Amino acid sequence: MSLYQHELADRLPAPVASSSLMQVCLVNSLLGNGKKTGIITVKKGSFSEDHLKAVGVPLDTTIMGTEQGKEFSRVFLGDEVRLDIRLAT
Repeated sequence: MSLYQHELADRLPAPVASSSLMQVCLVNSLLGNGKKTGIITVKKGSFSEDHLKAVGVPLDTTIMGTEQGKEFSRVFLGDEVRLDIRLAT
């Protein structure tokens, strides 16, 4: 949804935050020198530089996908309530 942030903000009468990516710059400003935010997503391949640029996320931000972590993806995508930590690590 970050790709549509500016369009939504222009068209809607109330403030809108279309993506949690909008928090990256805020969190970066709260961290000490030499530290920066990373992004965890279910499908890293779904991200493009355009998603990051649309909401001002630095392009050198580390992005990790959970595709290889079958347990985390199973729980997150399946809206499950329990995660087997042994399978998730």
